[in-house]
Amino acid sequence: MLFRSDESRSVQSVLDDLTTESNQVSIPVTKAGELIGFVTPAELFFVGAKSRSISKIGQVMDPRSLRVIDSSESAGEALRLLDLHRVSQLVVMGNGMVLGLTNRQSILKKMLEMQSAREAYSLPNPTDDLD
Repeated sequence: MLFRSDESRSVQSVLDDLTTESNQVSIPVTKAGELIGFVTPAELFFVGAKSRSISKIGQVMDPRSLRVIDSSESAGEALRLLDLHRVSQLVVMGNGMVLGLTNRQSILKKMLEMQSAREAYSLPNPTDDLD
């Protein structure tokens, strides 16, 4: 289950709700039900222990952390945007709807899987013509 939180919640309350089993890289932050950005558990832990109960995650969140890519864009474009904006993930949109999230690890994993499939079936690599 994807954990998310409203911007007005305290850092401490969000940390209390995170489970140790959670492998979530970042936490979607919402305002009135709308996605406004992301914050990582590491960013929350960086807040001093004495300030965690009064600091809100909306104050910790970098508003530039919300970056979007259209589902029709290439994996290469997604990697370029991740680097350009120095974010860990992108929101994938299609037909005006959120389709999901992607990150560098999932993109590279899928690219490796595709390369392995091409090699297994002796299919040409579409990037070979770029040379």
